Amino acid sequence: MTGLPGERGAVFYPFGAELDCAGRYLLIKLTAAQEEISLDFITSERCAVARNPYADESGAPRDIRWEYSTSAGFAPCEVRRDLTHGMSFSGRLTLGCGDIGEYSEGLPENGVWLRACIEYAGCEDMPLLSGIYTNALALTQKTRGCVCTETRLNGGFAEADDVLAARGEHVVMLRDEHGWYDVPEPEFTVEGSRVRFGLSQYAAVDDGAVNVRIISYSKEFSGKMCFSSDGLPCQEFPFDPDGTVLTGDLRIMVRDRADSEFPRWNEYTFTEDLALAGEFDRAFSFDEKRRRIVFGDNENGEAPPVGTDNILVISCSLTKGAAGNLAAGNLHEITGAEVSCAVEQPLSCCGGRFRETTSAALRRFRAELSDCQRAVSAEDFRKAALRTPGLRVADVRAIPFFDPGDPYAPAERLCNTVTLAVLPYSRGEFPEPDERFLAAVRAHMERCRLLTVELKTSAPAYVRVNISAELACGSGEVGRVIENAEKKLHEMFSVYGADGRSRFGEPIRESTVIAGLCSVDGVLAVKRLRMNIDRPDCKKTSAGISIPPHAIACCGKVELISSGN
Repeated sequence: MTGLPGERGAVFYPFGAELDCAGRYLLIKLTAAQEEISLDFITSERCAVARNPYADESGAPRDIRWEYSTSAGFAPCEVRRDLTHGMSFSGRLTLGCGDIGEYSEGLPENGVWLRACIEYAGCEDMPLLSGIYTNALALTQKTRGCVCTETRLNGGFAEADDVLAARGEHVVMLRDEHGWYDVPEPEFTVEGSRVRFGLSQYAAVDDGAVNVRIISYSKEFSGKMCFSSDGLPCQEFPFDPDGTVLTGDLRIMVRDRADSEFPRWNEYTFTEDLALAGEFDRAFSFDEKRRRIVFGDNENGEAPPVGTDNILVISCSLTKGAAGNLAAGNLHEITGAEVSCAVEQPLSCCGGRFRETTSAALRRFRAELSDCQRAVSAEDFRKAALRTPGLRVADVRAIPFFDPGDPYAPAERLCNTVTLAVLPYSRGEFPEPDERFLAAVRAHMERCRLLTVELKTSAPAYVRVNISAELACGSGEVGRVIENAEKKLHEMFSVYGADGRSRFGEPIRESTVIAGLCSVDGVLAVKRLRMNIDRPDCKKTSAGISIPPHAIACCGKVELISSGN
C-alpha cells in the first residue's frame, strides 16, 4: 500500500478483509534509512465485542512477517518489540533492519521499502487500521510548578534538558559526604532547552550515583514552594496551587537545624496515611480536601526541625483531570523553549480523571469482592473465560459433566470435568476458534480453575437445520413475503442471539419457528412445517429437535412455498 486515506475517520484493511490473504502485502516507503525503525499503528475499534487487554505473556492472534528492500531483493526484519500484538492494538512496532545502505533496484531514490505479509491469519478478523505514523509522541497532560532534574557532575558541569529549566528559575544542590547542600547563585548558560551549570569550584562526592539536583520552577510558583518550620509535631502548611496536585510527583526536602555541624537537606517521602509511618520515618502527607501539607508527630513520622525557609517543595505537578482531555484533531502545535512544531493528533488524548471519591472507591471495592478469581460455578467459568487476555471472546458456555470427545459418557464418570465451548468474535458467518485461540483460553483458565477440575475447551459445533414450510399468505406480493420469511429464519438462527449471547445448546422448537414465521408481514399461518438434521447426536422430540450442549443451530437448506388462504 503506497497511500493512506487522507480523511479523518477513514479506515482500511491493509491485507484485505478476508482471512484468505495469501499473496497480499502491505508496502510502506520510508524516506530515511535507519537500522532501527519505529512505526506507530492506529487500529480502528469498530467491533461489537471489545478485545481484552493483553497480559505480558499473551501471544498475538496472527503472525506477520516484515521485510525491507535491498539490492538483492527483500531481506527479513527483526521484530524487536511489537506493542501492537500483530496489529490487534494501537501501538508501536520496532523493527531492526541491519545494514540497509543498499536498496532494491528500480525503487525510489533516497528511500527504503518495508513490506509485511501475514504468515498465519488466525481465526479473528483481519487488522483494520486508520493510520500508520512515524515520529509519534505520547504526551501527558499536566502543569509543572517545579521539577527536580537529577544528574551527575561531568568535568565540573551539570546539565538539564528541560523547557522549565530553560525558562524558569533554579535551585542547585550538590551531594558531598555529609548530604545535600545548596549552591548559591551558580553560573549557567542556556542553549535551546538545555541549561548548563558551571560547578567546578564546589565539592561533590563521586561514587557513581546522582550527585547533582537541579530544581527548576516557574516565577508564579516561587512563592508557594518554601515554608518555615517551628519544630513542633503535627505541622501543617497551606498549599493551594491552581489545579489538582499529583501526589505521585510531589517531593519535599527539609534542611537540618542551622546550628548543626553540617546542615544538609534531607528528602521526606510522601505517604497517603501518616499513621503508617514509623517514629523516625521522614514522611509527609497532603490533605487534598483542606489543601494542606501535613508532617508527622514524632510518633508517626519525624517532625521537621526548626528553621527559616527550611522546607522546600522540589517537585510538583498539577492536572485538570477529566477537563484536560482533548478530542482528536484539537492539538495542532507543540511549543518548545525556542521553537514550535506542527503536529497531527490522530487519537483523542484521554485518560485524565478526577480523584476517586470515597463512595466511588467503595463501589469499586464491592465490585472487586464480587469478582471471583477462582471459578467454582459454571457462571464463574464463563465470566473468567470471557476475560482471556488479548482475545475477542464473543461468548462462552461452561458445560459441567460433559466431554465433547466422549459425548455419551455417563455423568458420574465426568463428575470433575468442565468443558468450555468458546465462540470467538468474527464477522464471518460461522466463527471458529483455532488451536492458538483455544490454547490461550486454557492457559488463562489454568489460573482460575480448582485443582480437582479437569478443564477442556471446544469449538462450537454448528448444526445446520433444514426447514421446509408451507405458508398461508394474505398479501398479493407472495415473492416478497417468502423472501422476508426466509430472512427471518436466518435472523432467528444467527450465531449471536438478540441479547448478544450465543445460543449454545438451545433446542430447536417447532413452536418458536412457527411464531417467528407468523410475525412476518403477510404471513397468515404456517400450514406445514418440517425440520430435519443429519446428525446422530441430535434427537427429534415431540416439541422439536434437541442438540448437543456445545452446539449452535444455524440455517441449512430452506424451502418455503405459499398456498392459498
